[in-house]
Amino acid sequence: MQLQAFQQLLPGALVYLSASYLLNPRVETEATIGRPIGLPGNSAAGTPYHLSVPDAYSVRSGVSYAVAPQWGLSVSLGGRLDVVPVEDLVSGGDANFRRPGYSIFIDSGLELSRGANTFSLNVPVRAHGDRRANLYDRIVNVQGGGNLAKWQVLAGYSHRF
Repeated sequence: MQLQAFQQLLPGALVYLSASYLLNPRVETEATIGRPIGLPGNSAAGTPYHLSVPDAYSVRSGVSYAVAPQWGLSVSLGGRLDVVPVEDLVSGGDANFRRPGYSIFIDSGLELSRGANTFSLNVPVRAHGDRRANLYDRIVNVQGGGNLAKWQVLAGYSHRF
C-alpha cells in the first residue's frame, strides 16, 4: 500500500508526504538460522528456526525546492521513519527470527528530472533508532538492541509513460 501527496508552498517549493506499507502474507522463509534453546511446550529443543518475512513501513515528509528548474534539478530536506513491526498486520506474530525496530532519519535528497525520466539520490542520516525484542526474544527473555544503520544511500529512477 502506498500514499503520495504534495502541495506547492511557494514558487519552486513544495511540501511532500510519502508513506508505504509492505504487507507480507507469508509468515516465514525456507531459510533457517541458529539452534535456539527449546521453546516452552516444544520438544524439538535445539532445532533451527526460520527467518520471518516481516511487514515493513516507511513514512517520509519534508520540503523540496527547485534550485535549477531549467535543468530539472531540485533538493529536499525532511524526515523519514522506517519500521519493521514486532507483529505483522495480517499474519500476526511468530516466534521466528526478525529484527523489529524503528529508525528516524534526517533525509536529504537531490533529484534530476529530464523529460519523462527522474533520477533521485537520498542520503538519510539516522537521528534515533531502537531495535525491539522480537517474539522469540521475549519467549527466551532477551532484550532488544543491536546495531542499526547510521546512514543509507538510496538511489532511484522512475519513468512516466
